[in-house]
Amino acid sequence: MIKEGLFKLGTAAAVLLLIALSGCSSSEPEAEAGIEAQTSGNGMECLYTSDFYMVHFTAYQNPEVKKPGINYFRPFCQKLPDVGPTFVTIDLMDKDVREMPVAMKFVEIDTEKSSGKTLVVKKVISEGAQEISALGVFETNVAFDKPGHYALYVLIGEEIFSDDDIVKIPFEVGAELETQ
Repeated sequence: MIKEGLFKLGTAAAVLLLIALSGCSSSEPEAEAGIEAQTSGNGMECLYTSDFYMVHFTAYQNPEVKKPGINYFRPFCQKLPDVGPTFVTIDLMDKDVREMPVAMKFVEIDTEKSSGKTLVVKKVISEGAQEISALGVFETNVAFDKPGHYALYVLIGEEIFSDDDIVKIPFEVGAELETQ
C-alpha cells in the first residue's frame, strides 16, 4: 500500500518535471492571468492545473464556412478560430480524481474587470451536472455566439471548498491563428 502511494507520487512528480523541463510556457493572455498552460507539441500540450489537480483540455471546431489556411482537423487549446458549435474534451490526469464527481461550467470573461490571477465572470454560457468517469474523460458540446474571452471551469469534488477545487481554463474564441 505504501509502495503504491509512493509510485503514484513519483509518477505525478515525473510528469510535472517533464512539463517543467520542456521549457515551454505561454505568453498569451492566459499566462498574464496567472494560469499556466503548457504548449510544447510533445503530446502534453494544453495542460492546466490548480494546486491539486491537472487537466488536459482540447477543443474541436467544424464551422460551415472555414477560414483559409486553418487546419480544422487538429485540436485547439488557447485560441479557437471560430464562433459556433465547439466539441470539448477534458482528461483528468490523476487516476485518484477519476473517482470524484466533476462538473464543467463555461463562462464568458469580463476582460475589463479581470486582472492577474482573478478572472471575473461576465456570464455563464453553459453548466453541466456532476458526473463521474472511470476513464477520466469528459466530453461536451458548447456554442459560442460571439468572439471573445471565455473560460472552462472544471469543478472537482462533491463540494467546492476553495479555488484549489477548480481548474480554470481560459481561451479566446474567434481568435486569429497562424495559418498552417
